[in-house]
Amino acid sequence: MKIIDKTTLDKHQKFWLDEAKNLVTSLSKFYGNITLDKISQKFDDITDFEANLLNTTNSLVRQISLSNSENKFVYARTIVPKNTYQHFIQELENLGTKPIGDNLLFDKSKFARGEFIIR
Repeated sequence: MKIIDKTTLDKHQKFWLDEAKNLVTSLSKFYGNITLDKISQKFDDITDFEANLLNTTNSLVRQISLSNSENKFVYARTIVPKNTYQHFIQELENLGTKPIGDNLLFDKSKFARGEFIIR
């Protein structure tokens, strides 16, 4: 795994990591209508890295892509540990093709954004 020091990123890269708080909204501003395609959402195997990082082996794995009519821009894999899933089961099961951030991640009363890892 390559750890990236955010101080070495250019302005464009920093925008997408720090300033584009809602990725779908930000992509829409630049590229028009963005579609979320849900590839899968199920309890599935997670990598050893993910299991060690989250200290769990039983997790919901949600995989999506974001695209417009011409290009795919993002592939995202979200790992939700079982205890977190059980707490937010209603919200997670009713996401459909809505971004996970719209209902959960951007609600500041539920979560505080910490560091993240780019792989």
